[in-house]
Amino acid sequence: LLAPLPATPVVNSIHHQAIDRIAPALRAVAWAEDGIVEAVEPVEDRGFVVGVQWHPEWMPPRPHEPDLVAAAPLFEAFVAAAGAYAER
Repeated sequence: LLAPLPATPVVNSIHHQAIDRIAPALRAVAWAEDGIVEAVEPVEDRGFVVGVQWHPEWMPPRPHEPDLVAAAPLFEAFVAAAGAYAER
């Protein structure tokens, strides 16, 4: 999940709800500074899964935060996985 992202990505962590308990089939792989889980991935490889708590479709420009994660890598991975699935 996090392979296409920078080592310490900056995301738009704006929540009124957050993950409280993670299902046994998932594991947390990214956290906000306040401890909120920002991303999960499956414990076992069961195909393509992207579980993010931030909004990759809404990334306002922030010149003062050059490490702000661009959504493109996540969407590109989704399109590639969908294409691979369609070819099966």
